[in-house]
Amino acid sequence: MTSKPQSKWRELLTKFIDGLRIVSREETVKQGELGTKVEIWDSQRRILDEITQGMEDGIRRFYVLKSRQLGSTTIFVIIALFWHARHPNMKGAMVFDQDKTRDDFRQVLRHIVSTMQGGYLGKSFNIEKNGDNKFFMKFTNGSQINFLVAGTSGSKVSWGESSGYSFVLLTEVANYGSPEGLSNFEEAMSESNPQRLYIFEGTAKGYNHWRDRWVEAKNDPFSTRCIFVGWWSKELNAIPRTDPRFAVFGASNPTPLEREKIELVLRRHGHKITPEQLAWIRWRGSKTSQSESSLAQNQPWVEEDAFVLTGRSYFQNRMIAHDLDRMGETPYQAYKFWMGRDFWSAALERLSGEIDRREIQLRIWEEPTPEGRYVIGMDPAGGSDDKNDRHAVSIWRCYADKLVQVAEYADNIAETRQAAWVLAYIAGVYRDCIINLELSGGYGKAVMVELDHLRDLLRADMNAQKKGPKGQDWTDFLTNARYYIYRRPDSPTANGYVLNWLTTSDNKRMIFSEFRDSHINGSLLINSKPLLEEMLIVVQDGSEIAAPNNQKDDRVFSACLAHHAWVQHIRPSMLMEGLTFERVQAMDAGMQGKGAQFINSIVEQFLAAGTGAGIEQADPEQTWAEERGLR
Repeated sequence: MTSKPQSKWRELLTKFIDGLRIVSREETVKQGELGTKVEIWDSQRRILDEITQGMEDGIRRFYVLKSRQLGSTTIFVIIALFWHARHPNMKGAMVFDQDKTRDDFRQVLRHIVSTMQGGYLGKSFNIEKNGDNKFFMKFTNGSQINFLVAGTSGSKVSWGESSGYSFVLLTEVANYGSPEGLSNFEEAMSESNPQRLYIFEGTAKGYNHWRDRWVEAKNDPFSTRCIFVGWWSKELNAIPRTDPRFAVFGASNPTPLEREKIELVLRRHGHKITPEQLAWIRWRGSKTSQSESSLAQNQPWVEEDAFVLTGRSYFQNRMIAHDLDRMGETPYQAYKFWMGRDFWSAALERLSGEIDRREIQLRIWEEPTPEGRYVIGMDPAGGSDDKNDRHAVSIWRCYADKLVQVAEYADNIAETRQAAWVLAYIAGVYRDCIINLELSGGYGKAVMVELDHLRDLLRADMNAQKKGPKGQDWTDFLTNARYYIYRRPDSPTANGYVLNWLTTSDNKRMIFSEFRDSHINGSLLINSKPLLEEMLIVVQDGSEIAAPNNQKDDRVFSACLAHHAWVQHIRPSMLMEGLTFERVQAMDAGMQGKGAQFINSIVEQFLAAGTGAGIEQADPEQTWAEERGLR
């Protein structure tokens, strides 16, 4: 059970509901009665509680992702009627996917209004004579609800954007055929009217514009509230112990997978799934006419289950859900790059305060340490797949037994040369690094060409930079980027070199499989919520592994490239040195004894001498110039 927020709005709505009568498929109406009294189910109460709390927080836009048959139609119709009854001359709209859905909603509206028996609103609120047709319903207080049909084909891109609406209920949004039409319609919604209320609702239908909107809305908590209502929220979704089906579907204990899901629902939503409810979902899953993906779509446990439709999930959704719960809102530093006409005018800005997450390009979870070793994967826009229009850079710190994500960049900068500047900057900050750069499609090659071009420019401009890099200054774009460019990233003899990667169907499956295996065995510490959200939609359909339709998976691909560099080039040596996560963390925290540090220092100098490095240090100024290809 969720809490019951108290507010004037909720108090008035409760009184309104007490006087209503409906025709429910779950109850029988006695002869002569207008309908049954509205008894709010837990599923409906959860929706009301979340909307109430959101309105108390100043939110006026709500997204509701739901299971089927939860009574949501009734509660949304009640909210719409209440809103128009309480606000005279309100101009509202209901948007449907097809004519039949519109007609069903109109019937429910008409029936509820006809059953009002004095009391809360008396006869002051009713449907006007000749004010009820397939286009609108007009009420005696001057309010009006327009009925709009978005359609299920992509050809309908205009269905009401010229009108200014203060209330809108958009039903089964996933079925709308044209995302462009929905975007056009949103222009008709007020952003300042204090009486505004907008509700987008629907079940999942695979990876389409509804999921895109859901993810985008979750990244905008300042103006939008996302509400998930699973199958378990309806108390009628249970098989009583006296039912013969319970002996078949309810007698056995939860499986390990079921236990994980039960714990996840309890942790996220505060609901304890009963044995009777578990029997019900098992029974629903036993029907051979319904596929596993269809059951997950129509009766999801958690939101991550809802959007799987075609193919099969490549990564384990329950592990991703655990990762999302673990991180919560993992703190990070947010940055935005400003790109001018040339390299010299590029800059980095730290974002603070209330941030629009859509503006964030670079997320930093862990600043670099001098002792840290790093791998960086880069998938340029159009690199691994021509549908990916963002440059993605994934940065990880390496250990013998673990790979920890420390930073991530993703943005759709128009020019590939600017992406090369970003890569140079990031590699200049995380200095002891190996980059794995995707070359497919020629975009990665363009990055390499730009780095070579910049190196030539910097050689010509070498006198303008007489000192070495400064200390860690995140906003000093030019110093950090120059540092990496000077270090000749095409040379495998220096830290910071580039591995070139050309994707084929075979090696793509290999690096994705490597990454998935490390995720399953706990070797990955993922900090990026956007990365996990992309992992959720990656499916394997036959031999193809990718995000379906036009969904993005460039963050996943860049992470796989970084992981492969760790597996092939970093992990073996760190295993030989025993540099496990626990040991390195202890060393970083200064917990190693001085004796151990002294011995390690001797060993390191011995190994360095064996490679020709020697124990004596070279002149710092000469070393600095040589490392940057200037001598």
